[in-house]
Amino acid sequence: MRIIPFVCAMIMVLSVRAQISIQKSDLPSGGSVYLLSNGDPTQISLSDLQIIGANQNWNFTLNALTQNYDTAYDMSQVPIVFRLAFLSSDYADRLAPDINLGLISFTNNYSFYNLTSSKLEQTGTGSYISGLPFPTFYNPKDVIYRLPVDFGNVDSSNSYFSASFPTIGSWKEGKKRINHADAWGTLKTPLGDKQVLRVRSELFYSDTVKVDTPFNLPAVPFTRHQVEYKWLAKSGGFPVLQVTTNVVGGNEVIAQVLYQDTLNTTAAQNVLSGDNVTVYPQPANGNVIIALSNDEKIESVNIYDVCGRLTRKIVGQNSPIINIFTSGIPAGLYPVTLQTHGKTYRAKISVIH
Repeated sequence: MRIIPFVCAMIMVLSVRAQISIQKSDLPSGGSVYLLSNGDPTQISLSDLQIIGANQNWNFTLNALTQNYDTAYDMSQVPIVFRLAFLSSDYADRLAPDINLGLISFTNNYSFYNLTSSKLEQTGTGSYISGLPFPTFYNPKDVIYRLPVDFGNVDSSNSYFSASFPTIGSWKEGKKRINHADAWGTLKTPLGDKQVLRVRSELFYSDTVKVDTPFNLPAVPFTRHQVEYKWLAKSGGFPVLQVTTNVVGGNEVIAQVLYQDTLNTTAAQNVLSGDNVTVYPQPANGNVIIALSNDEKIESVNIYDVCGRLTRKIVGQNSPIINIFTSGIPAGLYPVTLQTHGKTYRAKISVIH
């Protein structure tokens, strides 16, 4: 009779440790917000990245150097010029930082994505180059994943874009992506143990850059080789962990460690935190994210002017995090209240344009 409890226990263990399948519902959707940390690449061993197969255990040293909130923007939240250019896209991301080179600047850098039941693909990018909107389209598109993603799956895709920047030059890029879902198991993260499927993406780039000069210099071709290791969880949205390496002389060198995390006010950039409320960025230009660290669900947010008059009311999305687009809010300092079930929290947001 004792064998029956033992078998039941084994079934429970195996069910917890079963491999998972990544579907459309497990990937980002418009309006989702994630707290991402940049980890220390020197704390990750290349040998640990090579572990493949079933029922693995990963326990990396993840120390946050910097933190940022990242948003999968609903298309209604992006500038209308990009909304019209990418009509078929489902959401946008703005993880890429602004770049100011003096004579030229790249700001409000968006990446646009289509998500269907069969694939997630990047459709293009959009940036304000020295203040002017500039969309760039992938043709063919970059297929990030073919869905569903199951252990053992292997697929590949080719993508291409060409962009010309007036008085600056041009950039052409071809990319070959090879995906292999090569492992599954348990990943220890700051958010707890996660059952994950690991996808290794090998990226081969072929770029050509031409700079407009009075000397009519020729275009310069060059190649790049990267590998992305991504640990995906059910309903995880963005990868719970992504390690990117550059391949140099046949050897991989870890370039970036990015993972979902809890708030660390020492590592967080431009974050105001207090009374369980986190506001990012401060000051805000484009959007501001307000989060409750105790995981209470935000029912509504009220924004007031300095005279105490209500200027905007925003209904929450049954989440402890809410994203507020500030394009219609004049520059200034605004008191806000966050209403949860039976509680009120207070904070301030600073808006610049």
